[in-house]
Amino acid sequence: STSPSLLQRPLFEAIRPPSHPTLASPPCCSEGPVPRATGERPVRGGGMSTENASLDSTLSTALREVSTRCNFVHAEGLRPAGESCLVHSGTTYSADLFAASFHRASLNFQYPQYICVPGRVWKTMRCEWHQDVSALPTAVFARSEIARVAELRACFALPLCCQGHLVSVVLFYSRSIIPYDERLENTIFALANDMLGEVCARLGHPQMQFVNHGSPAATKKGQAGNSKILESAKAALNLEPAQRSREDVDNIIKFSKRLPFFKYVVNACRESLCRNMLLLTFRKGESVFRLPGDAEYVWFIVIKGRCDLMVRSDVAGKQYPLRVFDESETFAVPYLQLLTGSAGIRSEVVAAEDETVVARVSVEAEFRGEFTSLTKPLLYEELAKYFDVSA
Repeated sequence: STSPSLLQRPLFEAIRPPSHPTLASPPCCSEGPVPRATGERPVRGGGMSTENASLDSTLSTALREVSTRCNFVHAEGLRPAGESCLVHSGTTYSADLFAASFHRASLNFQYPQYICVPGRVWKTMRCEWHQDVSALPTAVFARSEIARVAELRACFALPLCCQGHLVSVVLFYSRSIIPYDERLENTIFALANDMLGEVCARLGHPQMQFVNHGSPAATKKGQAGNSKILESAKAALNLEPAQRSREDVDNIIKFSKRLPFFKYVVNACRESLCRNMLLLTFRKGESVFRLPGDAEYVWFIVIKGRCDLMVRSDVAGKQYPLRVFDESETFAVPYLQLLTGSAGIRSEVVAAEDETVVARVSVEAEFRGEFTSLTKPLLYEELAKYFDVSA
């Protein structure tokens, strides 16, 4: 039951993303003016264009009807602000005071590509189902603490397209904890599309459609995997570390200077890391962590292709990409543990495509203290890609 005291004052009055002690870090919580959604054009009087007003009206009606039919207590639509992030469009349905307060507390959140549930659904064009978003770490669902106060639990997120283009990411919330079930997801997905189609026809709006399992958006490509310097280092990297000559190590060191991972590493430590570096090739879907000791003093650098940090929020649930590592980007087990937290999140890093090449860098015992100190700036920079750590 809900505490009566919460009904006697504005809910979340003191909970704002920039100031809340545990919600201050994600970049989607940044302060300042919310970017304007793509295509949203102001008109005389401060309103929106007729096109966007029509979209908002149609989507609001669809959210209300789907939520009522499927017993969801809250639904929201987020729209792209260019290619930078998703923002709250104001299109929402709330069944009660607490759901409405969750919406108000969410308005300043922004979701860059792949960040949080909306950002992942946006860029993968795939639905996500989480049995209890209030129990997830903020890296997986940035508003988990607000959801806990609002008593929102299960969440179903879907990409919405119109004429082949994504126009919104829609999230439905339930008061109940609902474990992932493929048949249930398919049933609600089909029902939501049927009802959306009826609403569009009734209101004269161009047909929109929820989609699933679309092609993931192409990610940026670095230069590490295509350079002549890498080609000259491959022969050395394909040798066992003990068999590498001085010239071999020098070729690897020359290649390492192209990698951001090494920018804080001094020469003695750099030579040790390069002498022991291994070049590994993976098939699509193959786990990167496969050698003994991968969890301690081992870092990985994507040389060619892409690796995805896949998470599963409940035992029977699907895997979703929490973080994407493009060429030249770096990851390690301790860094991944900071992202996933300890709330029962199961994670692994897998190759996103065939012939993905990853460098495995192992730190020898004599350099571990020095390496830990030297790579702290790197760790902070990696985390800053996901979190805004400023006070």
